Amino acid sequence: MRAAVLERSPVDLTFPAVSVAQGSRVTGHIRDGAGGLDLEDGASFVDGGLEGGAQLVERRASGAPSDPSDTFAPVSIPIPKSISPSSISQFQSCPLAFRFAYIERLPQAPSPAASKGTLVHRALELLMHRDPTDRTVEAALADLADARVELADDPEFAGLELDDAAWAEFHADAEALVRRYFDLEDPTAVEPIGLELKLEATVGRATVRGIIDRLERDREGRLVVSDYKTGRAPHPNYQAQR
Repeated sequence: MRAAVLERSPVDLTFPAVSVAQGSRVTGHIRDGAGGLDLEDGASFVDGGLEGGAQLVERRASGAPSDPSDTFAPVSIPIPKSISPSSISQFQSCPLAFRFAYIERLPQAPSPAASKGTLVHRALELLMHRDPTDRTVEAALADLADARVELADDPEFAGLELDDAAWAEFHADAEALVRRYFDLEDPTAVEPIGLELKLEATVGRATVRGIIDRLERDREGRLVVSDYKTGRAPHPNYQAQR
């Protein structure tokens, strides 16, 4: 028998089946601040914690009629006024994380991986402001150092709780990412016409917002949108997918 802890908090938390008394299994989710648990068959329990929930499941598993006080009304959830590709991706991977971040807007601790991506993005943006012939590895590393100073007081970096060894690894990884960028393309051949461009469009009732890392023209004069990725190695067909 697995144990579980149910806390009363204003969340809508989906969780897997939980084994309770006599091997009964039930799935559901915590709803709103009242702490109710909706079961698949429509029953639910409010308050009482795990013990009260186990008693309800025992009653339901035995076929005993449910108490009218066990019912719990659905709660409406506000819809965000705007969304972004990253928020859509988060909703698809974890609706609960989406709710915390974009509906409840709960404070979130900065992530070393995300902060590192921000740092590298800024360094590459500074690199693209240089004349094409000046876009060397050495210049990119100098831009990385400038970006490091520029972002030092940003909450995304100031809030990172890293010791000296972790900070050293953080900056070593950022430098490696900048160096690796030169294996992907020749920056001297890039003709940027826009950097960090903000855009938005209305889709149904929602406003979709996003940022283009780099808009450029290729040798044939066509517009190309490039998106820097620092979280994983690029696909071998990176150039063909741009």
